[in-house]
Amino acid sequence: MFKPKEDLVDLDFVLYFFKTDRGRVILDDASPGGAGRNKTLSRTELFRSHIPLPPLPEQRRIARILGTWDRAIGLLGQQIAAKEERLRGLIDQLVSGARHGASNGQLPKGWRWVRLGELGTFAKGKGILKSEIHPEGVPVVTYGELYTVHHVRVKRFHSFVAEAVADGSQPIQRNDVLFAGSGETAEEIGKAAVYLDKERACAGGDVIILRPNGINALYLATALNSTITDRQRLKFGQGHSVVHIYPSQLAEMEVPLPPNETQDHIANATASFDDELDLLRMKLKELHEQKRGLMQLLLSGGLMNH
Repeated sequence: MFKPKEDLVDLDFVLYFFKTDRGRVILDDASPGGAGRNKTLSRTELFRSHIPLPPLPEQRRIARILGTWDRAIGLLGQQIAAKEERLRGLIDQLVSGARHGASNGQLPKGWRWVRLGELGTFAKGKGILKSEIHPEGVPVVTYGELYTVHHVRVKRFHSFVAEAVADGSQPIQRNDVLFAGSGETAEEIGKAAVYLDKERACAGGDVIILRPNGINALYLATALNSTITDRQRLKFGQGHSVVHIYPSQLAEMEVPLPPNETQDHIANATASFDDELDLLRMKLKELHEQKRGLMQLLLSGGLMNH
């Protein structure tokens, strides 16, 4: 436990400092450990460390500035969470047919239940090592990104591989629906997103690919992110520390299949809502990046050199 002298140190200032690159280096140096051992923070080593410490009024000013950014980030995060919940409700209402005349749990006239195995063919991505992931190259979708950054649609890529690696990988194409074949929890497995672009891209290991025929692929990805399919996916989770789902299990899942015109309507309505969410997510990312840059500037110790 560290209790600073209140006449010398502002605690919020110190906490912000240890979130900077320089602060993390100090914490890492004060945490001895080796192969096969967990790192433990050494109080003795930490107390020997030096941090840039401007006068107390300046510390408080810096902490207030960064606190303002934290509040803005928090409020935007709450707004995104509320909008995600509304989108979830919209998807459930549309996919279940509740907005199209469904009653007593029955699908509307002209709708039917269909197994995923009837809608297309399955394939699997090929393993790509972490060391093969680069900031540029041929885009790749990893299974972990399907439950962290890809929401219903693969809109932008976050991982890339060299041409030679891509040549030996599983390609994906327009309208492919991608599933996370592994996850740390049952809720993460089977999360799906559709790829709607034509740019060359590939799928990493533990990504399951469904190449649908005769169905609006965006509608299918939307339906696969509904409560209806969540309940089915949770039954298939296998494993403990890592949970898996397999193409044979996904093939048995069922989704409501409305007429083509209704599929298009549902896909367009939810996509428009999700585009609004995407703008908010991008704004939140920008705020985090701006705050990190501001922290590095204000807490780097440069102020002490003037």
